[in-house]
Amino acid sequence: MMNMKIFYRGCISLILAAGLAACGGGSSSSVAPTDVGKLESVSVPSAALGGSRAVNIYTPYGYNTQTKYPVLYIYHGGSGTQNSWMPTMGMQYRADQLIREGKIKPLIIVAPQMIQEGYGAGAEETFVYKDLVDYIDARYSTDARREGRYIGGLSMGGFIALRNAFAHNDVFSKVGGHSPYLYNTITNSSIENPITTAGYKDLRNLKVYLDTGVSDRFNLVPTNETLYNLLQSKGVPSENHPGPGAHDVAYWSGNIDNYLKFYAGM
Repeated sequence: MMNMKIFYRGCISLILAAGLAACGGGSSSSVAPTDVGKLESVSVPSAALGGSRAVNIYTPYGYNTQTKYPVLYIYHGGSGTQNSWMPTMGMQYRADQLIREGKIKPLIIVAPQMIQEGYGAGAEETFVYKDLVDYIDARYSTDARREGRYIGGLSMGGFIALRNAFAHNDVFSKVGGHSPYLYNTITNSSIENPITTAGYKDLRNLKVYLDTGVSDRFNLVPTNETLYNLLQSKGVPSENHPGPGAHDVAYWSGNIDNYLKFYAGM
């Protein structure tokens, strides 16, 4: 039986101006939109982990079992939680707005809790590409083809996303590394770096999106460029977007629209 607590039904009409702007795209109207999705908190069991993980799941307005929805699995950073993308950075609000404007396809967004500094290796990797995917496909109306399955993350979560997409490109079709840690001096050096994987594996069936702030305190521009140049040399559809910003919530939340358009753009 699914242990579920619904904690989001969209913006409410009596909300702080900042929250209203996030939900309504900056509208000055005092009436909140009614065509909003739902965010729920679920405990997902994992045989690989020998326990369960907290996962936040967004389903779009009008969700129904007759429609097969693409799924975005989105991962937090080393000091984050399943709440980092939704509700804290408001990815659910931006998805509502972009769906409303016809700029992205309606999609399901899944944001799991990961262990700090785990980097998606070992049992964590099995949870990412198998246990969690199987759970979502069994309980939600998903497009269960790899073409309908995307993975992304920020910082540590960017490493997790790239690592799992590169290792399991039969499971995922798009991957986004948003300020991804790609230094072995930061990660456990025993965990294969995505740059290493990209050097020997055929990843031409993946679409890859990389970005980072040029003022990132971890100096992630060079590692993104190294990976991007390698992918380009091997014919992998890929893009790299260094831009203004730091390694912080302001940078990632300010780029959510770009991320969602990459994953689910019309």
